[in-house]
Amino acid sequence: MTSLIRFTFRYSDIIDDEFELTFYHSLINRFTSSFWIDRKWFFKLFIKENELIYSIRPYQKTWIDFQEYLHINQDTKNNINDSLNPYFPVVELSIIGTCLTENEEPLINKINFIFNMIKVTYLDIECDQMTVSMLITILHSLINLNSITLSNSALCQQMDLSIRDKIIFNAFLNTEKISKITLQNVTENDQIESIFKYFPRIHFFGLQRVRDANLKSVIRYILWNIAHNNISHAITICVFCDDAKYNKIEKLYQMIDSKKLLKSYAIRHQYDRFYIQWK
Repeated sequence: MTSLIRFTFRYSDIIDDEFELTFYHSLINRFTSSFWIDRKWFFKLFIKENELIYSIRPYQKTWIDFQEYLHINQDTKNNINDSLNPYFPVVELSIIGTCLTENEEPLINKINFIFNMIKVTYLDIECDQMTVSMLITILHSLINLNSITLSNSALCQQMDLSIRDKIIFNAFLNTEKISKITLQNVTENDQIESIFKYFPRIHFFGLQRVRDANLKSVIRYILWNIAHNNISHAITICVFCDDAKYNKIEKLYQMIDSKKLLKSYAIRHQYDRFYIQWK
């Protein structure tokens, strides 16, 4: 295999009520060794409907790389051979579709043990059935997590937690290392508010997708929440808006300055994204 340049692998398990972890599942951490990383072949887990899919693929840039790493200097972006690079997701976990077995048991309960064997650093969830309790269980299991993309965030739901969930969630919040969060399909302000309430240490916040008519009010609300939660360190805000008017940057500057929301900052418009950065 010394001369092999491209390698792609895909295998799936069916997660049903009969599913059990075996000895072979304990070998999953071998897919995240330096052997794979040095060759730029990266491991990804999918939980899709009732399938657990294991995938090895060559490194390829995605919209995630672009939006999260645009403000990182080029030397850092190119350094993808270094497995310790905090800006590169070594292992990705995507949860898509239903999150329950036929008997309404959370799928995560069936495979939770796997997360103790691999260092998942990027989590992408698109699951309408995701409850706060299920999300807390997932987050608590992924101790190396530094990036999240959430669709219809369960964190904005009423936090009526059991004593067990409260203990787990508080333990997670005390040790979490999450620095980059992106929200999709946001319909309520509570979804934005919860992010800065529970993750005040983030350095990147992305939001997609916002209409031009709502862009100023959404950015104002984001910046207000940052100030309200006494977040003083620099953050990069990235808001997706594909119908923005040509003079929108000027209006955003006027709004931010008039409300005194930021002092030393810059706004950039690139493709369908607005970036706000400050020191």
